[in-house]
Amino acid sequence: MYISYFFDLYFRFEQAYVPGSLEWENPWDKPSLVSGNDWAVVTFSNENLTDNYLGGYDEENELSFALQFADLPEWGNVGALSSRQIDAFRFQYQFDRVKHYQTASFAYQILTFSRSSYPEMPQLNELEKHVRTPICNCL
Repeated sequence: MYISYFFDLYFRFEQAYVPGSLEWENPWDKPSLVSGNDWAVVTFSNENLTDNYLGGYDEENELSFALQFADLPEWGNVGALSSRQIDAFRFQYQFDRVKHYQTASFAYQILTFSRSSYPEMPQLNELEKHVRTPICNCL
């Protein structure tokens, strides 16, 4: 299952946190893959993520995006366009080992907020502590 979260380019997400790869930086700063001057991505997997939390930040609009996994995906990436705008967070779960009459599930949660909706919004290096909450895997 391939899941993508695309950002409206009205916003200017230019910083991302991908534990083990990006420390509130842009994918152009440490790309895993580049396509000319068109786009850059930082890839991650359940083998190289050092935590279960990803984040994005739009400094101009003071807007934060957080993604917390209860179950780490097999693979994913954070992409940025030539303008350095982060346009998407993508991740994938593999269910190729699910047998007939067997079920599979995964859980993650997303939080987006702005300084205007959350005036006490912390600094980026403290953001993770404020968005982490227990995830209910209710399936």
